[in-house]
Amino acid sequence: MAAFASLLFLPHGVRILSAWLLGWKSIVLIAPVALFTHWLIFGAEGFSASGILGAMSGVICAATSFWLLAKAGLDFQVSNSKAANWRDIMVAGCLASVINTLGIGWMLGLDTTTMTGYLLGDVSGLFACMFILMLTFKALRIRHAQSLNFISFPTVYVSLAGPKSRSSSGTLSVDHVSSCDGAGGVSQVRR
Repeated sequence: MAAFASLLFLPHGVRILSAWLLGWKSIVLIAPVALFTHWLIFGAEGFSASGILGAMSGVICAATSFWLLAKAGLDFQVSNSKAANWRDIMVAGCLASVINTLGIGWMLGLDTTTMTGYLLGDVSGLFACMFILMLTFKALRIRHAQSLNFISFPTVYVSLAGPKSRSSSGTLSVDHVSSCDGAGGVSQVRR
């Protein structure tokens, strides 16, 4: 098999996000696609025992990294009680890149230069994937906030009476209340 590496491997970001959301179940979803892609790139020659194990290294690296971090006391898995943190995903993704690079390099007998290319490709692909997702979610938040501006909520304006606004009990008394319904209608109540 020819030794080459992509310097921007976006599927690594997909592997990491899948493992973050689904855990070990992500392997079942990723394996068929990874093996099909492996066949497209390497053909029948890539389906030797070492070729398949090298491809599977990429499949299991993400779930393994989250599992290892959880065993070390750093559980980054998504849950209802914890907000998502992109830094946690990046740490797990970088660990998965190391696991993937070592697994592929060992199975395929790659040289250090090619293994470095795999590592850089995985990490840069993860960064690019996360950057694209951050921009997408930011755009969605902005769009959602702008759509809320079209919804008008009633606004109440309260004006206090002049210097005599405090009653003998020390509470404030209201002199005038205006309510705007957002469609130009104003109702006023005077005391």
